[in-house]
Amino acid sequence: MSARVLGFITARGGSKGIPRKNLADLAGRPLISYTVDAALKSRALDRVFLSTEDAEIVEVCRALGLHSPYVRPASLAADDSRVIDCVLHGLDWLEAEQGYVPDAVALLQPTCPLRLAADIDAAVAAFLKSGSRSLVTVHELAEHPFECLRTSGRTWGFLARPEKPVHRRQDYGTERFYFINGAVYVNSTEFLRSQGLFVREAETELLVMPRERGLDVDTPLDLALCECLLRAKGSD
Repeated sequence: MSARVLGFITARGGSKGIPRKNLADLAGRPLISYTVDAALKSRALDRVFLSTEDAEIVEVCRALGLHSPYVRPASLAADDSRVIDCVLHGLDWLEAEQGYVPDAVALLQPTCPLRLAADIDAAVAAFLKSGSRSLVTVHELAEHPFECLRTSGRTWGFLARPEKPVHRRQDYGTERFYFINGAVYVNSTEFLRSQGLFVREAETELLVMPRERGLDVDTPLDLALCECLLRAKGSD
């Protein structure tokens, strides 16, 4: 029997950086629609579940083909609410109300609109093949840590240093640096319940994906960049 993987979309109504961010216009469509479309097209997901407290988001997703009778409690939709708590509450509801317990959960945040169904499928496949309890997508850093600084008071230092002095980026060596982009997290249900987190250092599997598809929308500039990438793709 194949593993049952639940696609879990978290989408609260409020936000700070961009008002009503999950419904913000992106190339003529609500931001969340890109994630809903990718999830529904994925061949690796057994079901797709929406976690929101917002009636308008529910209606937008219903029009896209994603129906959800679940309503997230307002206490889990505040600025300081943790995503893990939202996921665990949704899993409890699914088990209590529908008797459904997935083997694993693929967390899909609407703020990564350029992620494809193929990225979801690749993440789930890599997760199942690895035998790990958790996996997260990453992309290679554009800013190399050897050129980044950290400050403390009036002093500063390099974020990381090469083993020996070098003068060209191509001489930095074979060490690679990646950024957790959050496009896809895949975790066993047991891992989520026992650990209460999505990523454990040195244990979670990493799946490298193209940087442009892992772009996370947090500011109006991010939204504009996504729109540019979408329009450039459409003109290819």
